[in-house]
Amino acid sequence: MSRSDGSKKLHGYILRRRAKGHSDGAIKKTLMAKGLGQEAVDELWESLPAEEPAERPSPALSLAPSPAPASAASRPDAPVGGVCDVCNVELGVGAKLYPAAEFKEAVGAGFRPDLSVDSTLGMMGAMMGMSEDEMQQHWVQQVIADATDWALCPSCGADIEPHLR
Repeated sequence: MSRSDGSKKLHGYILRRRAKGHSDGAIKKTLMAKGLGQEAVDELWESLPAEEPAERPSPALSLAPSPAPASAASRPDAPVGGVCDVCNVELGVGAKLYPAAEFKEAVGAGFRPDLSVDSTLGMMGAMMGMSEDEMQQHWVQQVIADATDWALCPSCGADIEPHLR
């Protein structure tokens, strides 16, 4: 996939998120959490088509981890809004919140997301010129550094369960 194709797909992703009411700050934070660096995100915003509305004001973006909320076991009200932290689909009913420590355990046991160029993560990796192996290494490093809980859609939740004790 060419950088241009990757940019077009990411532009589409941004526009879909905006249409659903997500702020530009939240979209940028999601892209960065999925492995796209600050410089790449800034370049992406600069390359948005001219006919798109200018970026809405948003609070300063902080990469500092948020305090981890209560564990998933104590939260029967798992998130039903927002997007999956792995595949970016709408969470909906059946979504589950995995504590950071539990998610890291699953990654240590071999859980990996889809990194094909058809996935959001794979698309971002291709846009940054990374191979699938490089993207996987980068993703694992991001998970290790992240102290926040992970909200997963039912499909990604089913994929991670076999990797948990």
